[in-house]
Amino acid sequence: MNKTVKKIIATAMTVTMSLGILSGCFAGKDASKDIIDAAKPYMKAVLARKVSQISKLSTDDFKDDKRSWSDKLDLDERFDRDEAEAYEAICDSISYTIDEDSATGNTRYGEGYIDLTVKIADYDALTDDVDIMESPDSFAREIDRTSEKREYDLRLEFELVGDAWLVSNHEEVLTTIFDFMDERFEYYPNLSGVVYGIEISSWTEYSTDTFTNPTELYCYISYDWESDISDIYTEVYYEGTLVMTTSRGLEYFTVNTECADIPSDPIRPDGLATGQYQFIVYDGIGRILVSRTVSVVNTEYRPHEQFGWYSETVDHGSYAIYNDTCLIDLDLTNHYGDPNVYYTVTYNGELVYTSPLGTYEGYYNSDGEGDWNTSGSYMDPGIYVITFYDDATDTCYGSATAIVLRNNHGLDGTQIGGYIGFDKIDDGFSYDIYAAMDDPYWILEDGSDDDFAYYGSNPGEITYVLPVDQDLGTMEFFVEYSDTGFSYDNVELNDTVSVEVTEVDGELRYEFEFDGDGSRLEDGYYTIHVQFDGGDPCVVGYCRVGEAPAG
Repeated sequence: MNKTVKKIIATAMTVTMSLGILSGCFAGKDASKDIIDAAKPYMKAVLARKVSQISKLSTDDFKDDKRSWSDKLDLDERFDRDEAEAYEAICDSISYTIDEDSATGNTRYGEGYIDLTVKIADYDALTDDVDIMESPDSFAREIDRTSEKREYDLRLEFELVGDAWLVSNHEEVLTTIFDFMDERFEYYPNLSGVVYGIEISSWTEYSTDTFTNPTELYCYISYDWESDISDIYTEVYYEGTLVMTTSRGLEYFTVNTECADIPSDPIRPDGLATGQYQFIVYDGIGRILVSRTVSVVNTEYRPHEQFGWYSETVDHGSYAIYNDTCLIDLDLTNHYGDPNVYYTVTYNGELVYTSPLGTYEGYYNSDGEGDWNTSGSYMDPGIYVITFYDDATDTCYGSATAIVLRNNHGLDGTQIGGYIGFDKIDDGFSYDIYAAMDDPYWILEDGSDDDFAYYGSNPGEITYVLPVDQDLGTMEFFVEYSDTGFSYDNVELNDTVSVEVTEVDGELRYEFEFDGDGSRLEDGYYTIHVQFDGGDPCVVGYCRVGEAPAG
């Protein structure tokens, strides 16, 4: 071979070797081991929620999100102490496995990645169990115990920055792992020892299981005030039918025919129907905490219960005191809007006014009219009785009395004189006794009956009669006397006397006779007080001995 050929071959080999060396330099170095080494401290920082360390092991764009992730991963700041306990338990359950065979990285391109599997406790499988979800503490305990896991396949992506491999997809990684922190767990605390009972009362009755004539019931759920009862609710049943469900967290509520699907009572249209009412209190998921059943009983109206006085000086129910007034006003409250209702007014026993039909507001004024407009003059003192009727059924609904005074005095210029002719059973008697008694009256010396008891001077006795429809047993009475006509001068004249029912001309009645010491009675004012079955004495009648006032 000549020298020229040898030189060409040698040159070609040199070029080939040089190209091979250069080609090896441009291919870069395999960095899979470096990727594995970078993944481990990063995942350790992630599981420890050390944001500053995560930042050091991430590319620079993490700095823009560092504050938000710091806030998101701070359990103490995001949740209250009890709630944080459950999220802490989930965080503690996180583990991961690196697939080292998947590690890929090359220094030429400055990029790499590695695959890993993340496991987290499957808390969703626990949240349907109300016993587990009683509190964050019980939830956390079950998270620690559960072997059920949810798995995520995750890829860490890296960039070569200087000599370090840094994670570049931090948003995807952190969002996938800590996604559960955006969930809110609902807890169902056991309130069986926290809710103590249901207190139920009416306007007039408390601490009873039977309510008489209530227009509504007031219900209060007693509980430990330091406990959260925001999810409790109450169902109300009438005769086994659901009629009302309260809103959640309501500890006090009222039951009446307006707010609940309860029929009104035929006896008392403005009241709750007779029957049994059951109250059941539930927690947020329908577990019964407490229950109570009460009964409602309705009775016929006592006369004063269906009346409402207006503009009065003193309201006593079946009667009212009006002092220096130009108007009296009595409404039949349970018959508003009834076109068949009308009323009459008597003054000292004489009929002075009859209203047109459809009048359930019982006005009477100083001008002698059934109107609230008046000329402004004061009404004459005396006894005004307003009686309501139903024209269609010829029913009398009852009467109530207005005692009108002038300067706190009656017709004869005295206080007690204002009550002469007002002989009604006092509201202090029980319903049964009240309803059993008819209109009382006085028997004068000549044997005549008189509602306005003006005896002549020096009678031998005074007699007060209470007609009844049944034997009510023994009644007791005593008499008070005032020579001035003012109650503060009253003097008790006799010891309490027992009286039994008698029958006269087919009428059952109690007669209260008083003759003093057997001599003629002095002029003045006499008041009858009756006591029944150990109850308080009730004033039932007034009379005057002496000359009757003019008019």
